[in-house]
Amino acid sequence: MYKTILTAVVMCLGHIGLAQFSNPDGNNDIHYNAGKVGVGTASGDLKDLFTVKGGNINIGNITNQEYSVVFRPHDKSWRSGLIGYSSSTPPTDYIGLKSYYGSIRMITNVNQEVMRITRNNRVGIGVVAPDNTLDVRLSESSGWLARFAETSGAGLIFGVNPNNDDALSGFIAHTSANRNINYSVTGNGRHQFYTDWGRSMVITSGGKIGIGQPIPEDLVHIRSENPVIRISNSNYHGGGGNAAGTVLGTIKFSNRDDNHNYRAEMRGILTGNWAEYVGLSFTTHSSGQQIERMRIMHDGSVGIGTTNPTALLSVAGKMDAREIKVEVEAGATPDYVFADDYKLSTLEETASYIEENHHLPEISSAKEMEANGMNVGEMNLLLLKKIEELTLHLIEKDRQLDDVIKRLQKLEKQ
Repeated sequence: MYKTILTAVVMCLGHIGLAQFSNPDGNNDIHYNAGKVGVGTASGDLKDLFTVKGGNINIGNITNQEYSVVFRPHDKSWRSGLIGYSSSTPPTDYIGLKSYYGSIRMITNVNQEVMRITRNNRVGIGVVAPDNTLDVRLSESSGWLARFAETSGAGLIFGVNPNNDDALSGFIAHTSANRNINYSVTGNGRHQFYTDWGRSMVITSGGKIGIGQPIPEDLVHIRSENPVIRISNSNYHGGGGNAAGTVLGTIKFSNRDDNHNYRAEMRGILTGNWAEYVGLSFTTHSSGQQIERMRIMHDGSVGIGTTNPTALLSVAGKMDAREIKVEVEAGATPDYVFADDYKLSTLEETASYIEENHHLPEISSAKEMEANGMNVGEMNLLLLKKIEELTLHLIEKDRQLDDVIKRLQKLEKQ
């Protein structure tokens, strides 16, 4: 009803040069002068086409309805306006801008457009023809495009930095020191991550990753004063339970980028039931399964073909080598056999020992070797000792034979 009366009053005022309308208490509520209307104003305050002072404009009535302020061109066609809906259920209330043909634009007092909502549901800030659902552009050569932050300043900032190859860069800031992370994409397609200590990681357009290395030369290039890569299991294992053999992490090498198991693996495993017993296991694929080929225990012992090495190097299988060098402790080489005070067993004593034990003195029996194995270095020294003893016996026998020959020659001359 109020809307209808106001419209009629404005139409009537169009034929009056200057007018005042008062209510029964004598206050002048409405002024009209030279095409301008004021409600609750003095006649000298009419600076705009329609001025309301000290109150609200209420469009609508007491019933649930959609209401609007409509802007029409000269042909009186409906174009755009302020539209809203008032209901008895507050969550369904709304108020907004609506455009039937074109776009909704936000313009400053210097006639500069700062935002536009197009009819194809795109929002442009700093651009009149947005290419995306939200398109934000700068009129300057550098600056921040957007900032999402709490009152303390911590948050996310996006912007353009010409000092970084005209990169679109993102900045995560925190009010505390040493908590800033900067991400940028350069003009040549490099992804760069910065912290307060400088550039920390780079991903090139060719897919190479550099950590501490601005120009990576390999697929992954890590550079620092003491580069470390750690693979940790999220669960705790060990502590006296049955944890031996638990796999803590795996690095896989595959020939094909699919589900085929044609691969070799290096695994971090627990080599004992305690958390500090961490070793390495090396496996290869054979006959449809991964088979462990070598294990390095937590104490440094290595097993090839066995998961339980009993020495610094245990090999369960044949081993080919061009040369094997066995270190010998001082005094272990049996050259003492040639010393004057060495007591050489007689051949009669040796024969008696063999007849009783069926093996040479100081040499393990066949059963002992089969049960306990054979120490190659120790056996070589024992064999050398027997050869030296045998050599002394041969020298002695040679002397005896030489004496016999001389005696026979003497008898033949007689």
